[in-house]
Amino acid sequence: MTHIGRLGLGVRLDCRGVGVGEQLLAEAIERAFSIGLIRIELEVFATNRTAIRLYERSGFISEGRKVAAWILDDLADDILLYALLKAEQGAAANP
Repeated sequence: MTHIGRLGLGVRLDCRGVGVGEQLLAEAIERAFSIGLIRIELEVFATNRTAIRLYERSGFISEGRKVAAWILDDLADDILLYALLKAEQGAAANP
C-alpha cells in the first residue's frame, strides 16, 4: 500500500474563494506523484459542493459513497470517496 496517499485538505474561512484551496491541492498532487505515489485518495462530505467541484476539476474520480457516515446534531451527511491516479492526471488537465 506504499503507492497510495490519503489527502486531507482544509482552508480557513477567511481564506476561501481566492484560490488557496486550488493552489494547495495542486502542490499536494505534484508532491505526492513526485515521491513515487501513483494513487491519491480522499473523502469529502457530500454537502461540500465547493470542494467536490475543485476535486473533480483536478481530475479526481468518484469511487463511492458512505451513506449517513457522519452525524452531528441529528443531521446526517454522506461521505464521498474520490481518487486520482497518476496515469490519469494529465488527461484531466487537458480535456
